[in-house]
Amino acid sequence: MNKMNDGQKSRLEFDEKNCSGFSVELELLINKYSQENMSNTRDYMLAQYVSQCLPVLNNAIISINKMNEPNSHPRWGRREI
Repeated sequence: MNKMNDGQKSRLEFDEKNCSGFSVELELLINKYSQENMSNTRDYMLAQYVSQCLPVLNNAIISINKMNEPNSHPRWGRREI
């Protein structure tokens, strides 16, 4: 497992504790604004999909940030975006 700084939570640990409540709240929000109507998808399915996409997006952003750290690769060094 990756080493974490003091006070930093594991992404997996955070998701397991908060994902259920977040999904329920998101489902209610999606239903309130009828955002599921365009795709003819049930609100809970759309909420579950979005909830599952967030950790993937977070991990991609973390990877990009690590890649852009100085000396992230001994041969190439820092990549400019």
